[in-house]
Amino acid sequence: MLRVSSPGGEILASNEIAAMVESTKAKKPIIVSMGDVAASGGYLISAPADKIFAQPLTVTGSVGVFLGKFSLANLYKKIDLRKEVVSQAPYAGLLSEGKPWSPEENLSC
Repeated sequence: MLRVSSPGGEILASNEIAAMVESTKAKKPIIVSMGDVAASGGYLISAPADKIFAQPLTVTGSVGVFLGKFSLANLYKKIDLRKEVVSQAPYAGLLSEGKPWSPEENLSC
């Protein structure tokens, strides 16, 4: 029996714990009891279990990523500041504040 009560957090730790749950599952059944919150990383940890028990008000959900950024492109233009990202990788400037997201980078649709 594994009790999971987690709002999420670091993906590396969640992946490592999920891998341990998976390897333990090969030796014995894994039953997860979810606490008040088992979202994001907590959900990832619980997913490999044989059975999952949760209360109707347990907050849970799939692993996802929320990302935002400020674009300072207009400010940079106003103060005549130029910034370039030099790379061959298509998304190298994804987090650069010097430009807004392109339609390909904006996956919120």
